Amino acid sequence: MEVTMTVPMDEEILKSIAKQVVNYLPEQPASEPEWMKLEPARQFLFCNKSPDWIRLYIFDRYPETEMVEGNEKGFVVNPRGGRGKTTQINVPLAKKWLATHRSKIDWNERLGR
Repeated sequence: MEVTMTVPMDEEILKSIAKQVVNYLPEQPASEPEWMKLEPARQFLFCNKSPDWIRLYIFDRYPETEMVEGNEKGFVVNPRGGRGKTTQINVPLAKKWLATHRSKIDWNERLGR
């Protein structure tokens, strides 16, 4: 025979329990941003390659990466930057594109100097 006991709890008791339990909960990962400038995206998405490398070997080589009207797979706005225009990366779309193209990119290719 199982005996169940009910203990009435007011808000103060619940707050006290919550303060004790919170230390045992796993940390929630910070949500990733939807958009990033090219500089922070370098490390997060592009193996810390230089902006010139990313522009030449990804944006120029794969023009479908540019987000323009009619292109649903594009993830970069202003891929060449310059003249006060910042290159912006849509993180979820970039991750999706990179997941399918990562093996096609020669990540060891060097910039010609």
